Amino acid sequence: MKTIIEIFRKAFKEWKDHKVLASKDRLILLSENISQLNLTDEEWLFLIKSSFSVYWFDDGGNRIIKLIDKKTLIRICMILLNDESIEIVKESIRLLGRLENKDFTLILKNIIESKETNDSVKECAVDQFWWNITDDRMLETLKTLFDLKGVLKSVSRQFMHLEKILPGCLIMILIKLTLKLKSYLKL
Repeated sequence: MKTIIEIFRKAFKEWKDHKVLASKDRLILLSENISQLNLTDEEWLFLIKSSFSVYWFDDGGNRIIKLIDKKTLIRICMILLNDESIEIVKESIRLLGRLENKDFTLILKNIIESKETNDSVKECAVDQFWWNITDDRMLETLKTLFDLKGVLKSVSRQFMHLEKILPGCLIMILIKLTLKLKSYLKL
């Protein structure tokens, strides 16, 4: 029978040679025996990226991210923001958002404002400000994004007036609801 180290080394080599990510079964096996492994950052990158590519919700969440120290996890997520897979990028954004840290505001702002960024990735970044991170520094960016999309400009103009009355988080919720309405109405 193969040892955990041999199983990991084989999976890691497949990723290095052929960009094949580890399967959920392998990830579960490795997560249950992680103490047998002494992993480098690159090996953690492989495991985190693999874990972002599988469906964990039926198993109580991503087991791999629970095993790594927060600093290394953040560093890896920052690397994965540039991954070629949109889903991996979105999972990295979601994880950074769940940390509820305003330090990520400028990173997410750059993603939202970039002309090269995929729309679903931008939407994922915007979502972090509705549900996870409250940061008034994002108001102008979100209003600009709102205007660029041409979404109910009359409502957008009202945000300048509302900004004096309502806290930033309520304005963000109004923008989010309006974007959802736009999507629903196919505007």
